[in-house]
Amino acid sequence: MGISCRLCGAQTVKLLATEERGGISYRVGDCLSCGVVQAVDVPHTYSPDYVDLAQDAIEDDRLWCQGEHKLKAYAQWERVFGRFGVAVKGARLLDVGCGTGGFLDYVRSLGVLGAGFDASAAQVQAALARGLDVHHSVSPARFRSETAEDRGFDIVTLWDVFEHLRDPKGFLEELTPLMKPGALLFLSIPNGGALRWKRAIWEAAGRKFSYEPWEHVFYFRPKSLARYLEAWGFECLEVGSVVAYERKPSAGEFLRRAAFRATAALPAVNPQIYAVARKR
Repeated sequence: MGISCRLCGAQTVKLLATEERGGISYRVGDCLSCGVVQAVDVPHTYSPDYVDLAQDAIEDDRLWCQGEHKLKAYAQWERVFGRFGVAVKGARLLDVGCGTGGFLDYVRSLGVLGAGFDASAAQVQAALARGLDVHHSVSPARFRSETAEDRGFDIVTLWDVFEHLRDPKGFLEELTPLMKPGALLFLSIPNGGALRWKRAIWEAAGRKFSYEPWEHVFYFRPKSLARYLEAWGFECLEVGSVVAYERKPSAGEFLRRAAFRATAALPAVNPQIYAVARKR
């Protein structure tokens, strides 16, 4: 009997790798039916490394990763929404998986009425300390019940969150009641279509490539992402390439940025992709 896809159910998952971490074995496969690379074995409901993050782990480097590291991508988000004629000033925005609040800081400067929630209590505390409207919650349903209000958000963003969700369909079903009719959803995720060439480069350099299946449950390709968003109650408006999250300068970083630029017009193989979808 073949391996069943966690999303479409077809027994057409081709095994790509087996990795071990913390005494637990994880299989990674590629569904030949729906085109989603996925962790076959997911023993944790939430990533323990993230949810159990200690307060003293909120260091300058983590704050940088969620702020300056992504500034060019945040600016790209602003341009993309501008193309859709969205006036972000005064809009109500929910940032799901807001972390330490880097994106909420960015949109606050644009006049956006931003709120967020995150599964990491330590990161939420760091965001609260900066005066942001954030809450500790592991799901949209819990966020809604704990805040005891339906704010009717115009925009919902998930920066590097969707790939971690164990049940993305169920998560979106909980999320949509928080969105106004016609509200926009924005996702930024690592691209499953780039994994083959990324793995080849790592192995050619004599380094071990990891899919990090204890963290990343699903790697969607552009077509599979659009197809599933449509199936789960959204109209997919656009899928495109995300500009590189810039890391600190090095020879490897120079090559990495070059790869992002070279594939910018090719979302099928760019390392990071975004999707904009409208709630039906």
